[in-house]
Amino acid sequence: MLGEYAGVTLPASPEPVAATAGAELARRAGRYERTSRRFDVSVRDGRLHAVVTPTGQLAAVRDAEPEELDLHPADPSGDSFVCRSFDDEPWTAVSFGRLSDQTPHLYMGGRITLRITLRAGRR
Repeated sequence: MLGEYAGVTLPASPEPVAATAGAELARRAGRYERTSRRFDVSVRDGRLHAVVTPTGQLAAVRDAEPEELDLHPADPSGDSFVCRSFDDEPWTAVSFGRLSDQTPHLYMGGRITLRITLRAGRR
């Protein structure tokens, strides 16, 4: 309908593709944090795994538990992934990149979250 009236074609929903090599995945591991969320990303069983923890005021208001997500490759670049909380939900896009000053970040849900440590205990 949008294409019919506005001439806009929406991109296809992201989907998982074949796995990326484990060594490539390790470069994404680390802690990413912003005001309301912390993402602890690691390689587990040959795929990226994230523990998403609400922080700050969001944590106090929602009293939410951390959520564990497997990140599945969405293309062969090693930068784009998809995840979902439940099998009946649509896939959510997650991408990794670097700012102009080379600071690594995770992008999900319209927000950039900076990496603050390479791995647990390291900066």
